[in-house]
Amino acid sequence: FLDGDTIFAGGTFFGGVKEIFKYNGSIWSKIGGIHTYDSLTSGLNGDNYSAIFKLNNSLYTLHNDGLMWYDKANDLFRYKYNKYKTSGGVFVNKSLVFAGILNNRAWFYSKNDTTLNSFDGTSWNAIKLPGSYPNYLINSVKVFNGDIYFAGTFAQGAKYYTLIKFDGTSTFSNVIELTVIEGGYQQIQSLYPADGSLFAL
Repeated sequence: FLDGDTIFAGGTFFGGVKEIFKYNGSIWSKIGGIHTYDSLTSGLNGDNYSAIFKLNNSLYTLHNDGLMWYDKANDLFRYKYNKYKTSGGVFVNKSLVFAGILNNRAWFYSKNDTTLNSFDGTSWNAIKLPGSYPNYLINSVKVFNGDIYFAGTFAQGAKYYTLIKFDGTSTFSNVIELTVIEGGYQQIQSLYPADGSLFAL
């Protein structure tokens, strides 16, 4: 993640240890904090460890035990919420997958209870996927062009879709229907927004 002139990178370094480093253009340095971030969360298929994002001028990252914010003065990440605390009924733990920023809120998909959760820096809000999609397997969730896109398999009546979207307020809609090629469904595994386009794998 690029913040000003500094690059922040979270992942697996040096023999499998998970760390967060920063780079100022000439020097890499390790950021201190929770037991060297042994349990940085992984995302869904194809996503890397430790989504680092900026919301309301604060940097955050996800840890298996909760959401952490960057204390710049002391150069370390501290817990904002952990698994023992809830806000609005949302458990903040390793079930969350970061999707992106929309309407000045950070959006997350919860792998545990299939809810869509948003965070404004203070409070949480949870949205359940609608009953019109009774069977779904979610592979990737990304914010793009004012909507939140879900890739996977979604059943609606007699049809199946591999991409649906949510407008961030109340409306879900279908985007791409699943097609059968060589006897199997062609399912989107990963989404990557870049250069004004949404790429799918």
